[in-house]
Amino acid sequence: SVKAKTNFKNRSVANNVQFSQESTINALPTLKNIPIVALYKEDENNFGDHEIVQDSNGISYGTYPIGMIPESAEQWIEEVQTDEGVKQYLCSDVLLWKRQKKEFQLIKTQRNFSVSMEVGMVDYDFSSNNVCMVNKFYFTAIAVLGNGVKPAFDDACINFSKIGTFQDMMLEFKKYTKQL
Repeated sequence: SVKAKTNFKNRSVANNVQFSQESTINALPTLKNIPIVALYKEDENNFGDHEIVQDSNGISYGTYPIGMIPESAEQWIEEVQTDEGVKQYLCSDVLLWKRQKKEFQLIKTQRNFSVSMEVGMVDYDFSSNNVCMVNKFYFTAIAVLGNGVKPAFDDACINFSKIGTFQDMMLEFKKYTKQL
């Protein structure tokens, strides 16, 4: 597995949906143990979109897991000063699986892809200007989006940061044993 960092705006309006800071903080426990999903398009060497298909059988997704947010992952809120003011981001460490070789290599090489959170809404209201105000939700997956696919929230992304602790320890062990 590989560690990466994923960011989402946690308080904004996108696609006429607004997630309050309170609803996001309350949903944090559901961020653990969810998959990081994607659809790798080999002919384009790129990822797709959510790949949602709706038919008479309901909704299905064409994506598959390429990693997860483990139980032990840390989450935090990051504040970033921009020209538009201070923006808040919900951040989490994630694990990417090396067994998904093409997907892993693409993220490792390009280091940054947009993401979109997939959620189940439990409680919501509509404002007078027809914005869906989400009061309660839970996370179901984080979808890695291909280059050219715009996320609902600007700057929502997965950033390749480093190989995880276990791999670091194994590399150090291999170096040590070769030196004996």
